[in-house]
Amino acid sequence: MDWVAVGSFVAGLIGGYTIKAVMTIRSNKSSGKAEASGASVAQSGNVAGGHVAGRDVKINHK
Repeated sequence: MDWVAVGSFVAGLIGGYTIKAVMTIRSNKSSGKAEASGASVAQSGNVAGGHVAGRDVKINHK
């Protein structure tokens, strides 16, 4: 068995996962800001494709 080939393969796996982790961390950073006041949290800079609520969603239809 060629140990140089095995070492290159393992180094490639480690390098690939490292690059993937760095890219994931960088893409998950947001410029959003959250401020807590009592039991409520005000957030800005976050994007969601629908309702984001832990429980009941109340919508005021006008």
